[in-house]
Amino acid sequence: MVYRLGHVAELRNLPTTTLAAWQWLHEQLYLLDEQYGVERNSMEDDGGYVLFMEKGTAWSELQRYGDFDGKLCESIEQRGEWCSILYLLNNEFSISIVMAVDDLPIVLKKELEA
Repeated sequence: MVYRLGHVAELRNLPTTTLAAWQWLHEQLYLLDEQYGVERNSMEDDGGYVLFMEKGTAWSELQRYGDFDGKLCESIEQRGEWCSILYLLNNEFSISIVMAVDDLPIVLKKELEA
């Protein structure tokens, strides 16, 4: 399952997840709230949002949020069994995807290992 999160307050709607994933989500959402405001519409206003993919979620489930296949990511980072992929859609709107490393598509695994 994929969850779209725009603000720190939305973390309470997530099912139980690992502490490492929750901390990473919190850091990214806190930054968006601090820089762009907690009142912003995260789908339309500057800033963007974070997508969280539960372990075992297929990459294809992201299609309802955009076509990420073949798009170059700005950065990809790993912390233990989790990774974060950053896509910049313009200079003031980004989408970060937090997901399990084991669920990464092959092309992104290669980029992570580079």
